[in-house]
Amino acid sequence: MKKLLALSAVGLLLAGCATQPDTLSRVEKNQAYETYVTEHNIASVKRVNNFRMNNWQSLTDSYFTVKGPFKKHYLIALKGRCSDLDYAQTLITHQTTSSQLSKNFDAVSVPTYPHFKCYIKEIYPISKEQHKEIAAIGKPPKNEE
Repeated sequence: MKKLLALSAVGLLLAGCATQPDTLSRVEKNQAYETYVTEHNIASVKRVNNFRMNNWQSLTDSYFTVKGPFKKHYLIALKGRCSDLDYAQTLITHQTTSSQLSKNFDAVSVPTYPHFKCYIKEIYPISKEQHKEIAAIGKPPKNEE
């Protein structure tokens, strides 16, 4: 029994070492996203027409990215924090119009709090390369082997 506990402890320790923590806090990451948008002169849009979410990636509890139709990427800023967004596996969209995603009127929520709507503050169209750069903010650099 002691061997099993010791092996379990070693396994948990190794698993903890395998996942590298972020190098920035949530507040620092949020500031870094704002700085990135400003430095790259990325203009916000009021809405995305013909919107259908194909994929999404949580960045913090206030920012996430989505991949929409035609392989277009968007950085989404929320009005405040959205509980459990950074841990959610799925995202629920609350759209006022089924074919559009609009800032200020549309919202998202997570399955653990489906009635707690997190309203969209800004929608930034970004390129695939910008998406990769934004997703890497706050992550430790990958070791090239």
